[in-house]
Amino acid sequence: MTHTNVSPSPQLLAEVMQTMRQRAEDRLKEAVALTDGVETLSPSATHELLHDLQVHQIELEMQNDELRRTQAELSDLQEHYSDLFDFAPVGYVTINALGTLLEANLTAATLLGVKRSVLPSLPFTRFILKQDHGVFHLHRKRILEHHEIQSFDLRMLKSDGSLIWAHLTLTSVLGQMDKSEFRLAISDITERKHAQALFRALFDQSVFLGCILDKQFRLMEVNRAALSLMETPLKAVIGQYFPNHRLWTDKHNQAQLIHALQQSICGEGTQFETFHSLPNGKPLYLMVNTTPIFLDTGIQIAFVGVDITQRKQAEQALKQSERFFHDFFDSNSSVMLLIEPIFGQLIDANRSAVAFYGYPREQLMAMYLCHINIPVPEQMVAHLKQAHRGGHRDLVHTHKLASGDVRYVEVYSTPIELADRAMLFSIIHDVTERYLLEQQVHQLAFHDVLTQLPNRSLLNDRMTQIMAISHRSGCFCALMMVDLDNFKPINDMHGHLIGDLMLIEVARRLTLCVREADTVARFGGDEFVVMLSELSTDKAESTTQAATVAEKIIQSLAEPYLLTVSRDNAPDTLTEHRCTVSIGVFVFINGDISREAILNGADTAMYQAKSDGGNRIRFYATEGERERP
Repeated sequence: MTHTNVSPSPQLLAEVMQTMRQRAEDRLKEAVALTDGVETLSPSATHELLHDLQVHQIELEMQNDELRRTQAELSDLQEHYSDLFDFAPVGYVTINALGTLLEANLTAATLLGVKRSVLPSLPFTRFILKQDHGVFHLHRKRILEHHEIQSFDLRMLKSDGSLIWAHLTLTSVLGQMDKSEFRLAISDITERKHAQALFRALFDQSVFLGCILDKQFRLMEVNRAALSLMETPLKAVIGQYFPNHRLWTDKHNQAQLIHALQQSICGEGTQFETFHSLPNGKPLYLMVNTTPIFLDTGIQIAFVGVDITQRKQAEQALKQSERFFHDFFDSNSSVMLLIEPIFGQLIDANRSAVAFYGYPREQLMAMYLCHINIPVPEQMVAHLKQAHRGGHRDLVHTHKLASGDVRYVEVYSTPIELADRAMLFSIIHDVTERYLLEQQVHQLAFHDVLTQLPNRSLLNDRMTQIMAISHRSGCFCALMMVDLDNFKPINDMHGHLIGDLMLIEVARRLTLCVREADTVARFGGDEFVVMLSELSTDKAESTTQAATVAEKIIQSLAEPYLLTVSRDNAPDTLTEHRCTVSIGVFVFINGDISREAILNGADTAMYQAKSDGGNRIRFYATEGERERP
């Protein structure tokens, strides 16, 4: 392959040679003239002539040095040009009028996949896909006719048969012997073509309305979704001024569109919503986005319309539902609250809630659930978490009113979402009267009316619990049957009122003799039961512990009873009475023994104490055991 040499122009060389020849002829004339009159030259003239010749010789040497330096610079420039030509990022080739390759740089050889040395004399069309030969010949013809640079895309074949897309820039120059030659710049645009194909597929198959506009707002590309909405053939819309399309007959919408397109021409993306009434009567809400596209050929605008009709209709339905809810909420006779589910802040309260709690609405909405709910914070947090997971009817709570009164309420809470905010909707029912009545019924069902001690029903429940605890811990328990020795005389002498006061005082003293975990119950009449739980794991030690408590009971109940009776319209009467008790004790550990066996064993021991004269303690002795004295 040959390279283009960089050398001085012929005109410049001719001028230099002419100047040097003229100066040489002038010097020769001077030398001849001097020779003709040499006999007449004086010594000084001879000396001057020799001086001029020496200067001229130095001048010639300097000119030779300058020519050699210029030649070196030209050589360096030629080498630099050769590097630029060979390693340029774009392939460069030269072909003659017949289309034969004359020269090519390294980039072109690499692009075509052949050795550089074999390219000259090959026809250039050998590397063009056969179907695109016509494209190449058409542009070569145009450049010969119009002498304008031609730029076009076509498909080329590499030496291995693989296909690439290339962008070609074709220029015409005069070569040797004034024959036309063509120079081609070749760029590999395969990736760009693939990206364009992918964009085209995505653009055309997108469910969004897509259009590409030029800077005069004329339609250049329209996808299927947009064409379907426009109900116009593609050929009819291409080149149309988009704001004049019937989709934008509404003047407000049209003005919004033009403003957005103008903003995009200035390099800014925009977004806005529009409403359209379609010819079939259906509503259409669009979220419109316009975005500038910066290309080498200039700026274009991407228009994307997203159908948000369903979302808008849902929002409208939600707003209508929220209005209905607020009307229902505020006018309802039930107490209702809206609560923030994490920290329990009161978001809203209806009129009934304001009247029930007694706070002004503004103050109530600035409060938290802990300000009105008496349960401990841990219980309140558990309630909020449970309610946040799903609606439920909770246990009875105690709410404090602005007046300081406490009311028992039943709360039903369920999670809802209003204005895109999660919260709890709570309905509060005042159940104070019902709750107090239930508590009273519970008290009557499980407690003795006179002494307020647990009755037999509650005693059975406590025994079951204590036996279960004994089974887990391995500790002994003790049940005492306590019976007053001389209770009947006080009823006979002073009446049942004094007897009742006596039983109330006995219950109080018994309670003071035991631990909080133990149980004191009224078994009936003047008979009481004391249940001691979790004594020792050793039976002998447990028996000693039970005996200590029994001795304490004997001493406490033996103290005098001063009983005062108050009657209307009569002075108070004071009655003093002394009483002893007989106690039967049954020490046990949970096993196969039943509640009935325990009660019967303690009762047997108690009657043994009475038979022995009363005011005594007797332990029930199982088979093989000796009765404790």
